[in-house]
Amino acid sequence: MQWEAPRYLAQANSISRIPSAVTGYFGITKGTVSQTRNPSEHRGLVRKISAAGERLSVTLDLTVVGRDLLREDLVSTLPVAATVLPNPNE
Repeated sequence: MQWEAPRYLAQANSISRIPSAVTGYFGITKGTVSQTRNPSEHRGLVRKISAAGERLSVTLDLTVVGRDLLREDLVSTLPVAATVLPNPNE
């Protein structure tokens, strides 16, 4: 979940980055989202953005550090790596 959440947040629109949308997408509880978010927040990868004047309305977003870390994500580099592999059928 530590990699999946940043991958999801990098692709999700603003409506899909609210905690209830994250729970629905992954099929997990709000507590699990918090347990995943808290270490990522402390590491500076994810941040909570509160709507103006609404303490309970929160959107999750990747920080610059989180986006930089995703550039090193091996899963995201697999499609690019696969394009440079020789085709055994040729």
